[in-house]
Amino acid sequence: MLRQLVAAGDRRAVTLYWGARDVPDLYEHAWLEELQRRQPGFSYRPVLSGAATEDAVPWTGRRGLVHEAVLADLPGVAGFDVYASGPPAMVEAIRDTFVRHGLPRQQLHFDSFDYAPDTLAKLQGVAPPAAQ
Repeated sequence: MLRQLVAAGDRRAVTLYWGARDVPDLYEHAWLEELQRRQPGFSYRPVLSGAATEDAVPWTGRRGLVHEAVLADLPGVAGFDVYASGPPAMVEAIRDTFVRHGLPRQQLHFDSFDYAPDTLAKLQGVAPPAAQ
């Protein structure tokens, strides 16, 4: 959707909070930083949730949960439209906390990622289902 807004010449103010576990997961990082430099009204706010480790790519930016970063920056979210895309746990956290912070439900828009069975099994620490 962001590329479409840029291609259409849309000049509305947009702030993108991009949550990821570690630097390599910010797969559009360079493009988004460049877009922030050249696109009036566009702000890019990457937030990493993974623990800082010695072997990780160096990161001096923000750490924590992306929805908490949004609320720290914008405690009064009622005047915004929120488009959130990510894992089900993040979507549910946004649905709960943003509404409690005054955002009307009709201003929340979601694209919840579902996991493939083998990925879900790995996250739960169990053997993946057998192929059929």
